[in-house]
Amino acid sequence: MPRLQEAAFRDLQFQLLRDKWQRKLTEAVAAWEFEQLALQRDVFLDDMKEFLASLQRMAKHKDSLGLDTGIFIDYSKGKLSPQDVDQFQQWCEYLEQDRELLRLAKCLGSAQPSKYPRRAAHLQLPPDAHVAVQTHQVHEALIGIQLARDLKNTLPQELALLADPDLEILFDLKYLEENLMSFSLQGTSQAKVIDQPQQQKKQLGQKGPMVLCLDTSGSMHGQSELIAKALSLFLAMQAMQDQRPMYLINFSTQVTTLQLTQAQGIDDLLQFLRQSFYGGTDIIPALTHAIEMLEAADFSHADVVVVSDFIMGHLPEDLMQHIETAKQQGHGFYAVAIGNFRFDHLNLGLFDHQWIYQAKTGQVIELVHQ
Repeated sequence: MPRLQEAAFRDLQFQLLRDKWQRKLTEAVAAWEFEQLALQRDVFLDDMKEFLASLQRMAKHKDSLGLDTGIFIDYSKGKLSPQDVDQFQQWCEYLEQDRELLRLAKCLGSAQPSKYPRRAAHLQLPPDAHVAVQTHQVHEALIGIQLARDLKNTLPQELALLADPDLEILFDLKYLEENLMSFSLQGTSQAKVIDQPQQQKKQLGQKGPMVLCLDTSGSMHGQSELIAKALSLFLAMQAMQDQRPMYLINFSTQVTTLQLTQAQGIDDLLQFLRQSFYGGTDIIPALTHAIEMLEAADFSHADVVVVSDFIMGHLPEDLMQHIETAKQQGHGFYAVAIGNFRFDHLNLGLFDHQWIYQAKTGQVIELVHQ
């Protein structure tokens, strides 16, 4: 009997020790989790302070550019580097100091093509028709995996983190950052056309979608490139604010592109504009790609704007024919030459409107077809 009591006493001591150790471990884990959350909070607050300071520096130029303050928040992913902000300020200050260049920037995209009227896009559906609309509200088909804060569609391996107390904090962090891997579902819903215009047409003075070709070849190096990118920044910011589609093509002997969306916002725009090739000038790939973009639904009424010093030769006949066809469909082609060069060496009638910006004098000259 004493031996049984002694064994029971030892078991009780072991259970008490185990329970005490478990409490200490739980307290230590909780303290570590709170410490990690505090560290994450401090990093987040530091990032937010830096981000807001960057936005404050950029917002100083909103009035001169005619922008709303909200665009800097709506179209920013919080990844603005100090170099991005410095470059943004440099471009904005150039525009603020040169009123003629700013006036030209405001004109681009609103002038009527000189020869052909804008194309009217007639809609074929009757007013009471029902159309199929793709929506994420209807969950019919699995279309992929996405990072989100969607518990009902979270992948099982993510939910499995909750089963382990040591990994539960990781799940919480991923949930707060909207980084849980989830199923992306989509379906088709029927929508009724209540009202629709008889035609979609860009009128004189109204800006629409734009495809911008920006020359960053070696001949543009220096002040010409600064002017061209300041002009491009203004056009892009205006397009984002007005929610107009815009597609940028950076060209030299090769091209890089960027389509402005809320996902591809100010951060990506500034990084894109900071790119330079400094090679030779070959506008053919850029114009060819621009014409291809005009076939996209979002750019069916777009204008093409080329900003360059136009130190280049004639274009091939097949490309000129494609440009002429695009003009007949109502697309406008506009050119801004940076420097003292003229367009005499280019194909006759290539552009509807042509401006020369003389950097030394700050004078803008519009060339008129004879």
